[in-house]
Amino acid sequence: RRLEQQHRPLPERREHGGWRPRVGDRIRLLALGKAAEVLTISEEGSELTVRCGVLRLTVALAAIEGLHGEKPAPPEPPLQVRIRSRRSPGSRGPEVRTEGNTVDVRGLRVHEAEAAVEERLRGANGPVWVIHGIGTGKLKRGLRDWLSGLAWVERVSDAEQGDGGPGCSVIWVK
Repeated sequence: RRLEQQHRPLPERREHGGWRPRVGDRIRLLALGKAAEVLTISEEGSELTVRCGVLRLTVALAAIEGLHGEKPAPPEPPLQVRIRSRRSPGSRGPEVRTEGNTVDVRGLRVHEAEAAVEERLRGANGPVWVIHGIGTGKLKRGLRDWLSGLAWVERVSDAEQGDGGPGCSVIWVK
């Protein structure tokens, strides 16, 4: 028995670089030691929904391996897209919301809001944030219709979710 144990071939554990499970593949769940079938893979590729017998589980990528011992490759980091400013190099001004480039027109009528926004746009040297709230949407529609007719407004868009989302508009001046 001792000789048998000494001369027994070791199980082959190869490094399988870049193995990625796909929908329909059979994999082994490390925690259970059982085979399972991949049903779905999350968009970022870090979680899988698998079926193991009658169980349907959501597991992390690190909690599985291939049936032949392949270790899954970690998901690629998401691409970082850098957005270049459309402003000319000579123009200055922050592209973040500050008290100086924000005007709050909540509760005003459209013509009153137009006057307040126009006054702020005259001295603007960057984007201007207009807080109009959501409400019925009449104030937002009225301001956007008025802004679309101005030749010196490049574009108008909803603010980022952290800056007010659809209750706040960002006006980019040419």
